[in-house]
Order: sequence, then structure tokens, then C-alpha cells
Amino acid sequence: MLNEKADPRVLKEFAESDRQREVIDAVISQGSASKAAQLLKVNRRSVDKMINRLEEKAARGGIAPHRDLTHQTAAGFETKRVSTAYKEDGTVALQWHIQEPQKKSLKERLALMIEGIKDDLSGFKSPVKGPDKVNSDYLAMYILGDHHFGMLADSETKLDDDDWDVKIASQVLLESTDRLAQRVGDAELGVLLNVGDFFHADSSKNETTNGTRVDVDT
Repeated sequence: MLNEKADPRVLKEFAESDRQREVIDAVISQGSASKAAQLLKVNRRSVDKMINRLEEKAARGGIAPHRDLTHQTAAGFETKRVSTAYKEDGTVALQWHIQEPQKKSLKERLALMIEGIKDDLSGFKSPVKGPDKVNSDYLAMYILGDHHFGMLADSETKLDDDDWDVKIASQVLLESTDRLAQRVGDAELGVLLNVGDFFHADSSKNETTNGTRVDVDT
């Protein structure tokens, strides 16, 4: 009978952040997700979710030994289709593993980026204590427009003296949001509104939606 759980030692190879590796190491050393959660003082569900994400990533790369997938895809490729023929005793007789170049939508790339950095940002900002009283008729609106995160602009090649890159864009976003938060008052609700063009490029080809090439910092 097949083992229904992925071996965490196999999944560790697919971890992308220090936090993911820490969680995997805890599962390996403690022998279970529940004991790992106790050791790390986190919710068991968060450990399970991280394990599931890594298992899905490994499977897309052709690695899931508990499902008879043992041949990893080439770099930049993912599993398109797997056909397996079994013998009467349940062992693998033949297997066809078809690969294709990885296809990620903008939404998927953003999700992977956020997942990769959110653990590193833990503790970056201390939680702010909420006001003792709030005004239910008051809504605070944080509006972000034309931030063009990722744009590269060099003042030496422009008519003005304003540079722009990922570091500057991050600093401006953090400082302005922090400044607005200090002025917001006692609003019960807050809305973070992105009115468009938060990212400078709309694809990994460094182009707009219409295919116009743009200068990017990353």
C-alpha cells in the first residue's frame, strides 16, 4: 500500500524561504506536523498549508515518490501529463512523463512573490494598537495610483532630477503609508485602493498589456 503522505525530507529541496526550511526541519525532527506546530508555537493549519504548497510544487516538478513520480523536470519546465501502467503486483511497468515550459499568470507570479517574502517581513513592523473608540461613520481611504513599482528611471537620461527604482519605490510606499496611518484618526473601517499601474510592467517580458517595451529595475 502506498504511503499517502509526502516525505518532508523530499519536500525540503523545494523550500524557497528560510521560514519554509525551518518548518520542514521541525516536521522532520518532530515526526509530525502537529508536534512541529507546537515546537514553533504556530497554528497546526499553517504548517499543513505550507506542507501542501511544497508538495504541489514538488509534484509540478515531477517529484512525488508516494505517487510513483520520481523523475524531476528540467529547470524552467513543469509536468504536463503523466501516464503510468502498473503490473498486477502494483509496481510500475511503464511511465510516460511529459514536460512543458512553465506557464505562470501574473496572479500566480504575484502569489509566489508574496509567499516568498512574507516570512522575511515578519516582525518588520510592530502592530499598532487600535484606538479605544472608533467612529462608525468614518472610513479611511488609502489610495495608490501610478506607483509603477519596478520602473527604472535615471535622472541623467530625463529632463527632471527624479530617479526611480525598486528601492526608491519601496521607501516611498512605506513612508507615505506610515505617514497617512498616523493621520487617519478614529475611522472604524479602512480601504486600501489600488487605482491602477501599481506595477510598471504587465508581464515577465517587461512589456505593458499592449506590448510596449518598458525599462525595469528587476
